[in-house]
Amino acid sequence: MARPAKFDREIVLQRAMRLFWERGYNATSMSDLIDAMDMRAGSIYSTFGSKQTLLLEVLDYYAEHGHDEIRSLLQKTASKREAFSKVFACLIGEMTCEPRSKGCLLINMLLELSNIDEQAGARVKEHLQSMKEIFKQALIAAEQSGEMRPGQNPEDSATFLIGTVYSLRVMGRAAVAKADMEVLSDQAINHVFGSKHG
Repeated sequence: MARPAKFDREIVLQRAMRLFWERGYNATSMSDLIDAMDMRAGSIYSTFGSKQTLLLEVLDYYAEHGHDEIRSLLQKTASKREAFSKVFACLIGEMTCEPRSKGCLLINMLLELSNIDEQAGARVKEHLQSMKEIFKQALIAAEQSGEMRPGQNPEDSATFLIGTVYSLRVMGRAAVAKADMEVLSDQAINHVFGSKHG
């Protein structure tokens, strides 16, 4: 089988991503990847190098697309309180629209691999740090517009809201009720921006 053309790379990455997302890294065999990606083993190795380097590229792909969506939502919504409310609502909706949520691929891989695969763990942490920076930039704009609650600062608030994302992702994976996730989301927004009614 010939090496995939450049425009096919995204397709096979998506197939590998779905498999890692559903089964985890260690439970996904090369045989599984061969079937899911519809590629021979030699083609996978020549294109991606190894199962581990394939995972790293999948993580980059997943993070790039997810971060672009979040960045766009935060930038195009004038009210940052409303923007973060939309981000959390999208996350909750995504995790509750299926009978069994797969959670977040980055968080899943961090929990599975951080203590046994230093490179994969570092890559995940790098992407999570990038998302925190996206949050921080939006919060700087909120601070400048006077929208943040007095006493809050963008750095600490970004850390807090990213922690909320982690919590929501784990809750979604554990099939916690949507209403409970919405309570956490609302409390986090109120902590940073203040109550709408207060």
